[in-house]
Formats: sequence, C-alpha cells, structure tokens
Amino acid sequence: MNGLRFYALAASLYASAAAADATDADLRTQNADAGVTICYNYGCGTRTRMEFTPAQFANIARLFARADDAAGERKVLGRAIGRMYYFAGEKTPIWRDHGLNYWDDGVSGRMDCIDHSHNTDEFLTLLKRRGLLRYHNVLLRQRRRFL
Repeated sequence: MNGLRFYALAASLYASAAAADATDADLRTQNADAGVTICYNYGCGTRTRMEFTPAQFANIARLFARADDAAGERKVLGRAIGRMYYFAGEKTPIWRDHGLNYWDDGVSGRMDCIDHSHNTDEFLTLLKRRGLLRYHNVLLRQRRRFL
C-alpha cells in the first residue's frame, strides 16, 4: 500500500503524462455528489463508476480535520488518496495492480500512468467538491508532448 500511496501523491502533485479525454467532464458531472469513475486496464480501457459509502467517506474526511494550513493539507492528501484507492480496490479489480507495468500485464485491474492520472483527478475533484480541500484547487490534467 505504501507504494500505491506514493504513486497517488506523486500523480496528484505532479501533472501526470495523461491524455485529457473529452468524456471526463461529462463523467465528472454525472458523479456530482456521491462517486467517481475509476479507470483501469491501461489507458482507461475500462471505466467503472463507484461510490464511496458514507462510512468510507467519513473515514477519509477525518484525515482533513488535522489540516490547518496548505502544508498540512498536502501531508494528508497522500494518506487520503491512498485510502480512496484502497476503498476503490474493494469495489473494482484495481487491487490487482502492481508497481511497474510489466508485473501485471494482461491482468484485469492493471493501471498505467493514464489510469492513475484519471483516478487521482477524480479523487481530488471529489475532495474539493465535498469541501475537504480548503487550501488547494484542482486544475486540469496536463499532457506532455514531444517538441
């Protein structure tokens, strides 16, 4: 789980190399209050809508009670995103994902940087929508291109 939390935090703090998909805005609107769309199977090959239970979201929200400034909020974000991935793994096959893409090639639930970027964006957007991110904003994902 530590590796997954690190990856989630890194993806949230550094603009990941992911293609912004025109349907992301539509999916985000559909999930306005209760859930997120989880991408997996490389390049968002599979999308599954899931909702956090009230108990799961309360568990995540408790982490933010300790964040009284931007630095504190950033410290909490890694744990919060890690928990969100953990809870999402209870409802989708992403628990099968392993670090480094070649260890889980062909397994349903595998994730690459595009999947992680999408999922982290969904998680951050949900946290912001629910008022838990008080010191940070969620920006659009960026895409790296060759010059």
